[in-house]
Amino acid sequence: MPSDVYFMDARSDSADMSMIAKTTTVFDAAGLDKLVTPGDVVAIKLHCGEWNSSAYLRPVYARAIADRVKELGGRPFVCDTTTLTYSPFSTRATELDLLQTAERNGYSSAVLGCPFIVADGFVGTSDYRVDIPEGYLLKEVTCPPQTCPSERSDNGQIEGRQKCQEKDIARNRFLPNSGKSKLPLQKARVLVKQ
Repeated sequence: MPSDVYFMDARSDSADMSMIAKTTTVFDAAGLDKLVTPGDVVAIKLHCGEWNSSAYLRPVYARAIADRVKELGGRPFVCDTTTLTYSPFSTRATELDLLQTAERNGYSSAVLGCPFIVADGFVGTSDYRVDIPEGYLLKEVTCPPQTCPSERSDNGQIEGRQKCQEKDIARNRFLPNSGKSKLPLQKARVLVKQ
């Protein structure tokens, strides 16, 4: 089944038809506004760029989405993840590198209107494995702890990520003598549009 793709013409003849205004128009047209309910914590994942590069989305677009999420009652944050790049010197290998690069490229809370965080920890190893038993192509994924789905408790109530992490610590899920913790296993309910 083909997917719907939403886009708008980049031309503009007024502020009401600017690319920034069109960003929220496409956000709403895609139905993303219907996914945000009051109190939801919403991750806006993007690529914040490399040092001395202009090949990244301007922060004002993320600000437009963050403002729209706040209008809907959500609590947005913008995030990116660490990575080893192809350049001779990496400006996103650690959390400190990424935070400096992001701020230099304009990704600060003052510009974004919400926090900017590194979603996968100091060197990209702070993630959780999530099983997707109903998945068509993927049966499991890893996701940063800030964006990890909630899990259902024994009595069927949905518990937040922090509660899940507290339970994992209480269960002593650690590898013997390694000092590294195992990745907690969480179940995710997947709704597939068919």
